[in-house]
Amino acid sequence: MQSAGITGALGLSLTTTFHFGVVNGIRFLALAWLVTTGVAYYTIRRGLVAPHKEWMIRSYVVTFAFITFRFLQDYSPLSRVRPEGDRDTTIAWACWVLPLAVTEMIVQWKRIRVAMKH
Repeated sequence: MQSAGITGALGLSLTTTFHFGVVNGIRFLALAWLVTTGVAYYTIRRGLVAPHKEWMIRSYVVTFAFITFRFLQDYSPLSRVRPEGDRDTTIAWACWVLPLAVTEMIVQWKRIRVAMKH
């Protein structure tokens, strides 16, 4: 299912009439999706369950980016940014970079807490 989403994101980035910044946001989103899902697949194939879970969490966060994009575009303070090209470029990056960064901080914080207990 995610491979179809990755293909769709790449196809959208190649055919859209959006501004260059938006297109790059979508392309890098597709790349992040490919990497997170690919590493998750690689780790489970090697029997590494704990890293697989972490990478799947990252993958799902990136998968959710299109919903985040819509929310930011319609309901967030970013929805009032003008001109529209600047708004769309900001949202195209913020919809996946910010949630992925927060997720990474949480994943790393959990690792630190586990390491401190030992």
